[in-house]
Amino acid sequence: MKTYHTKAVVIKKIRLSEGDTIVTLFTEQYGKVSVMARGLCFFKNRYHGKLEPPACIYLNYTGKGARNLPFFNSCETVDPFKNIGEDLGKIFTAFYLLELVDSWIKESDPNQPLFHLLHASLSLLEKMETYDTLIRVFELRLLSLTGYAPKLDGCLKCGKLPEQATLYFNFEKGGIICSQCAGGRPMGQKISLGSLNFAQKGSGIHYPHIHRLKIPKGLAKEIEMLSHHFLISRLGKELKSYRFLGLD
Repeated sequence: MKTYHTKAVVIKKIRLSEGDTIVTLFTEQYGKVSVMARGLCFFKNRYHGKLEPPACIYLNYTGKGARNLPFFNSCETVDPFKNIGEDLGKIFTAFYLLELVDSWIKESDPNQPLFHLLHASLSLLEKMETYDTLIRVFELRLLSLTGYAPKLDGCLKCGKLPEQATLYFNFEKGGIICSQCAGGRPMGQKISLGSLNFAQKGSGIHYPHIHRLKIPKGLAKEIEMLSHHFLISRLGKELKSYRFLGLD
């Protein structure tokens, strides 16, 4: 059977028996994969404790076997992200990012830019003291990297750059509509230029400089609508981990 080698971020684990575990990972080369790890739960296993979310590892696994799953062979730790595990807010944020990727990405659908985004986000999370900006930028970039980015650089109807004080965000059409084209009728949720500017900056900012980007005062709910609520409207469900983030 073919053997695979790739960098991977551990997303979750499901214990099957006293010793065996199914580990789901997002890999750099092969997308999301789930592998059977025999005896992983035993303390004597040399890899016990190394396949814990959200660790980044070099993964070695072999083609499909029992339960039609690949077999885990070995791994080497790249980034254990220990600082994340020492802060409850960072733990909840990391698990939200992992659940989002797990829910959004299909098995064996490679997306290297998204893998690099996830790894970079976890690396930044270790160093940051507040996480709201990181979460919103991650959501916006995930939408962009998977082809679902909302159109925010111009009106969906006339194409003009947004300049009016009153704009509408249309969930169904996935973009903004200016007040002139709306013709006095509400064509979605009201949105401000400040929220649009944040979303555009977040989509283009050099990732290590995210700490320089701040959510404007009073616009947190609007920005949540542009990123999280739009994302959830496409996903079709809310994520369990989101309510633990304390972003209300």
